Amino acid sequence: MEISTKPAPPKITYLLGAGASANALPMVKASGSNKSFHESLRMFAASLESERSTDADLSEIRNEIAKDVRWLADGTEKFKTPDTYAKFLSLKEKSNLERLKDALSFFFVYEQLVNKKIDDRALVFLTTIMESADSIPENIKILTWNYDFQIQLAAEAFRKEQFSFNPCSSSMEHTEPVIEYLPNHGFQNTQTDRVSLVHLNGIAGFFNMRNHGVNNSIYSVCYEKTHNEVLKLVNSFNHREPNLLSFAWESANSDTVKIAKEIIEETEILVIIGYSFPFFNRAIDKQIFETLMASGKLRKIYYQDPNRNGEFLINRFNLAGVDIKHENDTVNYYIPMEL
Repeated sequence: MEISTKPAPPKITYLLGAGASANALPMVKASGSNKSFHESLRMFAASLESERSTDADLSEIRNEIAKDVRWLADGTEKFKTPDTYAKFLSLKEKSNLERLKDALSFFFVYEQLVNKKIDDRALVFLTTIMESADSIPENIKILTWNYDFQIQLAAEAFRKEQFSFNPCSSSMEHTEPVIEYLPNHGFQNTQTDRVSLVHLNGIAGFFNMRNHGVNNSIYSVCYEKTHNEVLKLVNSFNHREPNLLSFAWESANSDTVKIAKEIIEETEILVIIGYSFPFFNRAIDKQIFETLMASGKLRKIYYQDPNRNGEFLINRFNLAGVDIKHENDTVNYYIPMEL
């Protein structure tokens, strides 16, 4: 009797840009009713300064952060993007680069944790693709250029990642997240083949604890998610530990990019959501697409964007002969028919 075997599901990789979080967080350019990034930063700084619930001992750090956010807004308006402003600082005023990263990181952390800016499409996406509440399918991976942690927040609907200190063993106990991601906290020995989500330029709120050989994050230890709690944690982290945000020119040869390329090497279907391929990411994007084409495994690219159809990718990355399908409906993340 011949036993039929079910073919293995295709390896599908999602590549996310700012558009994947656009229902909750600002993009560089104004669109419809959404403010531009620098306008959003200014409004945020004004709101922060006027917050009356601030504890007396935190008012100074609140005002300092608001000042830094307004400074970032001015630089972003002048240089058109925070990335371009960051590149200028790295060339001319390197001492201010960490200030930019801290201000940018605080904005994303506060907007998501305190102001509850959540793009529900992330949860709809996870709910659609998950076959159990424990993890996403092994054949689906996510690469993101976003500093936000919208995917992690969505995954908390199924299981929350938690850390607790065990006084008996003097060790940190860890409840694993639904989605293994990088960069992570370092307490766990994550096997690279289990990683499903890679932040190509870091995550807002993450800091490197050099003396302990691990990372820490406002995101993981901020249990109350209130105005004062976030200020308190930022005050304890900022200016003491390096911020783990990184721009593309800083991380082109990082371990994170190497793992992203390992994922891309196995990719058969690439789904690109809300990503405009900006100039400063070109070095890493080039590595990703060179790896994608060299593998010989790519079958199709889906490009989800309300405006562009993705055809520009053919010339930019030498994708002659690659089937690129355009999806302009952005109500939810696109789910390919091959899934």
